[in-house]
Amino acid sequence: MRVSTKTMQQQPVKAMLEQQEVLSKVQKQLALGKSILQPSDDPSGTARANQLRDAMGRSNQYMVNGDTAEDRLTQEESIFGSMVNSMQRARQLAVQSLNDSYNAQDRMGIGEEIEQFFQEFMGLVNTQSASGEYLFSGFQGDTKPFSDTYSIKSTLTTQEHVGNAVATTSAPIGANGVIADVLQFSGDVGTKITVTDNEEASSIATKINADTALAAAGITATASNSVTMTIPNNAQTYASGYTFSINGNPIAVQDFTGGANLTTVAAAIQAADATLNAVVRGSDIVITNATGNDIRIEDVTDGLASNTDSIMAVNGIALDELGAKTSNDSISIGGTVAINSGGSVDYKVVSTHSKNVMRSSLTQSKDLVLDYHGDSGQRDIRIGDSVKIQMNDPGDELFVNLPSAENPDKNKSLFNVLYDFMSELKSGVRPSDDVLTDIDTAMSQIETTRAKVGSRLNMIDRQRMVNEDYSIFAQQSVSKIEDLDMAEAISILNQQLLSMQVLQQTYTRVSSLSMFNYL
Repeated sequence: MRVSTKTMQQQPVKAMLEQQEVLSKVQKQLALGKSILQPSDDPSGTARANQLRDAMGRSNQYMVNGDTAEDRLTQEESIFGSMVNSMQRARQLAVQSLNDSYNAQDRMGIGEEIEQFFQEFMGLVNTQSASGEYLFSGFQGDTKPFSDTYSIKSTLTTQEHVGNAVATTSAPIGANGVIADVLQFSGDVGTKITVTDNEEASSIATKINADTALAAAGITATASNSVTMTIPNNAQTYASGYTFSINGNPIAVQDFTGGANLTTVAAAIQAADATLNAVVRGSDIVITNATGNDIRIEDVTDGLASNTDSIMAVNGIALDELGAKTSNDSISIGGTVAINSGGSVDYKVVSTHSKNVMRSSLTQSKDLVLDYHGDSGQRDIRIGDSVKIQMNDPGDELFVNLPSAENPDKNKSLFNVLYDFMSELKSGVRPSDDVLTDIDTAMSQIETTRAKVGSRLNMIDRQRMVNEDYSIFAQQSVSKIEDLDMAEAISILNQQLLSMQVLQQTYTRVSSLSMFNYL
């Protein structure tokens, strides 16, 4: 075989270039500490390493999600803790205020503290997270969840004339205690309503509703009536009963020796007049109608031979004690006109008479109207491949849709519970016993949700450990695939350097060979 000089030159050069390429790769591996410099170095290893990196990325994102959820839930849990502490204090104050030894001044002082709780809660439920989202708006994180507005309710109550002396300077009092008068509305709206002698509440309400100026201001009136009839407990020992009429309808003779009781009396009243509703409450019979017309109890006859006092009383006034100031032992109770304003209207109603069906100073109450602007959505966030948790609690289920002790068929918000409680106390009256049940219901709802938040925080901690362990495992696996065995690489480098030296020396010797050296 003939070998040309050109071939003898090209082969060693090619071998040295190839050896330099191998040497360069080993040097780069040593510099980077990686055995795989490009996918072609180890296709299957590269694919597995990429899968592990994707898994590590997801795991790291899950941990970021968990941190985000943990921040929000920790903030929620802190809010619930503050609320529970305040509710426990409110409950203590409720127990105190229900004590009959407390006077109006004591209760007004308690009302001031309850008002602080109310204002505190209104701030807490509108709390924003670190990212600026409202915690209790459901999916509507950019929307402030709660706003409070107030409606003015003004009540003009009839004066009950039961034979009390009237100043001679006053106008004559009619049979039902109503005298002719002009009611002057003043403030944001000014108008006059004329009241005639013996006018009933239903008629007064009709006049108010017919006035265009009042209607334009959103002021409407409703009429109602209620009278409480008391039968003394010792009436059950009497030998014979009594009879009476209501609004001209005779009630059957009630003889307690025959087993009659307050329930049978109430049933007899309703049977005689279907427009009335008679309900037994304790030792009283409360008679109401929804029309605002007068309720007149009259023609009382009892079968007692002696001791005729205190047989029957209406609103604490015994009929037998009325004497000649009424006709046939009768009493007429004027109705009540409730004026409701659609907004915060500053007005009052004054009368030209000191004693009238309409009180000279208007009784006003401010009712809370709570609006929820969020929704019922709960955000889920993934903290593991198969693990999701709820990172928020909507405010409607938490604070709005709570069963009412007074009316279990209707819901009552936590804020209405506190506001109504506060309003009763600040007016100096003994609050309803239902306030304790309502406070307990609200506190139970918050405690239940607080426990759920705690379980979610525990879930985040457990899943965080799982994610961290997996991230470490994946990193180790990638290292096993890609990291360089330094001892082996150095050994290979030395071998390659030696091979390179041999090639270079060989090339030097061969390249100097020539036939002309032997001629």
